[in-house]
Amino acid sequence: MADSTWSDDLQEVKEFEHALVIDHDAKVLASKNVDTSKFAAEIPNLPKLFASRDTAVRAGVDFLGEHYDVHRAYEDLIYGRRGDSATGAGVALCRVKRKSDGNFVYSIAVFKFPVISANAVPRLRDFTTEKVASTL
Repeated sequence: MADSTWSDDLQEVKEFEHALVIDHDAKVLASKNVDTSKFAAEIPNLPKLFASRDTAVRAGVDFLGEHYDVHRAYEDLIYGRRGDSATGAGVALCRVKRKSDGNFVYSIAVFKFPVISANAVPRLRDFTTEKVASTL
């Protein structure tokens, strides 16, 4: 079960323009500036990107009606961007394993200039491990 403060905590992360936390069944646990009903078809595809590095790089990330090219894909972290550095946007996905049942919980965030990957990716990783994983 989700911690009721995750959505509140997401609202406070200024680096994220949009953010979402979902479980392994793509159930939305928390969100920031995401109309989950409008983009419901995209949400179940997000966990599939962690199948392999090749899958993530080849498919890219489709989120909120935008496509992002993936530049880095690791076991528990994927990130990339669309557009140029000044007018484009970046995206990052992170996953953590629940201790209770071994299933993953996923977080995704979109960030725009002046926020860069070097700031946003660690911030998402920290949020996911400190706020989300600590309550699982």
